[in-house]
Amino acid sequence: MAEVEVTEAVRAEPSVVYDLISDVTRMGSWSPETTSCRWLSDAIGPTVGARFRGTNRHGPLLRLDPTATGCIVTESWEDRRVRALRVASIPIMGIADRAGTTAAACRPPSPPCG
Repeated sequence: MAEVEVTEAVRAEPSVVYDLISDVTRMGSWSPETTSCRWLSDAIGPTVGARFRGTNRHGPLLRLDPTATGCIVTESWEDRRVRALRVASIPIMGIADRAGTTAAACRPPSPPCG
């Protein structure tokens, strides 16, 4: 179960949002977590059986749910560190509420729907 989940309404058809976020070669422009990503073999885009190789620091989980006016994009995050490391990192990083800080970072800088 995700510790942090952020949901945003987007005024765009799910297919448009899917096309944007499924282009793995552009993922670095959408997510600071991505360090590299490329399609494998002859794949040039997201199709059945297409494979890609990507690396990122931790990686969010994105879910798209269609609505009457576009779609809902939900980003989830889970702190996978062992408890001792979570506690030890508080004075080092200066962040006591990691889940709250991450949830705030998942929010866009301005409302996507105006």
